[in-house]
Amino acid sequence: MMKKFLYTILLGSFLASGSSFAEEETPLVQKMDQVARSLKLLRRAKDDYAKCIELVREAQQGILDSFQYMPVLFEKLPEGKEKMEAEVAYKKSMADSYKALCDLELAYLSEDEDKIDDAMDVVKKSRKDGHEEFIEEE
Repeated sequence: MMKKFLYTILLGSFLASGSSFAEEETPLVQKMDQVARSLKLLRRAKDDYAKCIELVREAQQGILDSFQYMPVLFEKLPEGKEKMEAEVAYKKSMADSYKALCDLELAYLSEDEDKIDDAMDVVKKSRKDGHEEFIEEE
């Protein structure tokens, strides 16, 4: 039961998107929007590796800033072990997202398009998994 609950909550860890989710404009959502904006701008920066590295670092900072907040969904959990486990799972998910962004930064530093594509695939998967897990759908 707990594992299923945690799995349905995890996707809020990366890049909250507004209209299709019930999340309100919390500080966490604002930080995740910052991450999303930075990552979307990567497409425009394309071969400007210095700009891409700057954008990835902005996204990393958004993730780091997000560690101080918890998803709104956690407010519905009663205090106790289950809630603490959910919070730890969230923090682990955020750490995985941060690691994925560090790998993306390394890929941009290498200026190897294959490495960049592979790293971006991991970032996108991390985003999707986090939203499925930690954002309550309407």
